[in-house]
Amino acid sequence: MIKLNRGDFDCVMLLDTEGLLSKERNDPEYDRRLIVFCLAMSHLVIINVLKDIDASLTKMLIVCADSLQKLGVSNAHRPLVHIILNQQSNPDRELKVINTIIGELVKVNLQEQIPLNKENFHTLPLAFKEDRLPKDQTGATIWHSDPNFIEKAQGLCKRLVDAAAQTLQHVQEQFIDPVRWIKYAETVLDVLREYPDMTYFNDIKEQRDYDLISDQIWVKLKETFTTDLRTKLFGQVIGKSVKDTERDFEEEFSKLEGPKASVACDFQEHIPGETLLDWLEVELKHAKASDDLRQRLKAFLKIQIGSRLRAWREAAIMNNRRRQLEGIVSQGKEQFQKAIQTTIEAVRKRDFSHLKKLIPHVDERDLGDIQNTIQNSYRLTTNQAGFIFDEMFKETESSVSNAFNFDEQLQSCLELVYRNYNIFEKNDLPDFTVL
Repeated sequence: MIKLNRGDFDCVMLLDTEGLLSKERNDPEYDRRLIVFCLAMSHLVIINVLKDIDASLTKMLIVCADSLQKLGVSNAHRPLVHIILNQQSNPDRELKVINTIIGELVKVNLQEQIPLNKENFHTLPLAFKEDRLPKDQTGATIWHSDPNFIEKAQGLCKRLVDAAAQTLQHVQEQFIDPVRWIKYAETVLDVLREYPDMTYFNDIKEQRDYDLISDQIWVKLKETFTTDLRTKLFGQVIGKSVKDTERDFEEEFSKLEGPKASVACDFQEHIPGETLLDWLEVELKHAKASDDLRQRLKAFLKIQIGSRLRAWREAAIMNNRRRQLEGIVSQGKEQFQKAIQTTIEAVRKRDFSHLKKLIPHVDERDLGDIQNTIQNSYRLTTNQAGFIFDEMFKETESSVSNAFNFDEQLQSCLELVYRNYNIFEKNDLPDFTVL
């Protein structure tokens, strides 16, 4: 933090990212992630270039501009970007490269993400000047600060600070208040960690090829894993054990996914029996995808297939459990309805012995009252009918409860939860080691 003697803001926070594009680190993905973060979080980004702008910097800026667009922060804030060409006294020499960078951004519709023009490029001469000592015969020289450099550096510093101050008039509160800035920075870092694809790709074409083919994968998956297929697979595993259900689903999904692709055909041509990996191989050949892009897209497809396999498999297991419970309840319902009908027939026929079998746990006094009633009439009193109903309900409830194995159902629920542990909130679950 640097304290400033200005009325519009108190201090400046400087983030030094020295070492970008360095041969020592040799980690372009790290460089891209750091650049995207700086573009997302800064009022002013200064790119210090030694002598010449090379193609790697141009490519890096374009990829990061595209990532910045996907990140979405440019909807609230666009940083000023200034590029300083060090040890360069002739700005006309870099004019062609400057126009190339601006043209490349325009070509891919990213000029709004990093607004650049000729005013954003600056040159600085060598900071030191070498002079020979007067009247010295040894060839000794002395290095001293070049007044031209000092003058230009001071002027450039003023321009940059003024430019940063100007952006303060147009930014939102989270870019001014330090506490809110830190919280916002944490959010941006979390997004970059969660979605590494933003900074993975080497150039804009590779990234857009990935976006295009991944969209095609979504469409293909929707066409393949239809509601009809789901209904068919669910029907095939009705009544099967969990182990058999898992095996059947894995076999079916394995057929759809297929082995490594070996089919060559025209773009998007459908081949009967074609697997998803076969189809993807055709798309990759058509796009002339790089090896890295091939690996990522194949991994993406396999992950999507795997997630559907787990979702459908667990849904089928739950469906079988639900059908099992519904069967127990349905059986109890039929048993209860049959008992009611049998009771009505027994009362109508004055068949006390049959009625006694329907309510075996009733004491002799109550049974005697009921027997006297049905011998004198064909109807029970309201209290007697309610009493018999309650007793039959208890018998049916006991039968249903015995069929419902509580320990087995609990174990089944625990297995379901911990097979899918990653999709549940961990705070709501006990640790699996205590179960």
